[in-house]
Amino acid sequence: MEFSVKRLNVNDSGLLTHPDLHDGFLKGIVVGSQNTAYVLLNDRQGAEFNLVLSGVEKLRAQDFREGNIILDVSVYNSSQIDDRELCELYDLGAEGASQNFLNSLKARIVENDSVLVQINPSYGCSLLALCRNVTVKGITEGAMAK
Repeated sequence: MEFSVKRLNVNDSGLLTHPDLHDGFLKGIVVGSQNTAYVLLNDRQGAEFNLVLSGVEKLRAQDFREGNIILDVSVYNSSQIDDRELCELYDLGAEGASQNFLNSLKARIVENDSVLVQINPSYGCSLLALCRNVTVKGITEGAMAK
């Protein structure tokens, strides 16, 4: 049974503050139809969440292991996304990309009102995703009640 989101809080620097996923676990990633991805998460108390990424343009997950421990989750709006994150997302290597490519990409991000979702690990999987919308759904009863 899936329970809907009561609130999703992101502070001014983009850090997801509710639900609190610090020291939680990234359990899986499902790439669905219609440019949607589902990131299955647990908080440190074991409550289950589904991070739903809609309108995914690009997704990169690296170093998936058993016990992927989350350091933090951030959601950046179009004005907060920097070149370094875009170079990492698009795997542009140490030399990066041409400024023309980055400028074109940033213009498209603003035009589409896209967001960048970043999961930084303490251990294991890191994730970057450029998408149009992100929501968090509590899967276990009471998951979003905190």
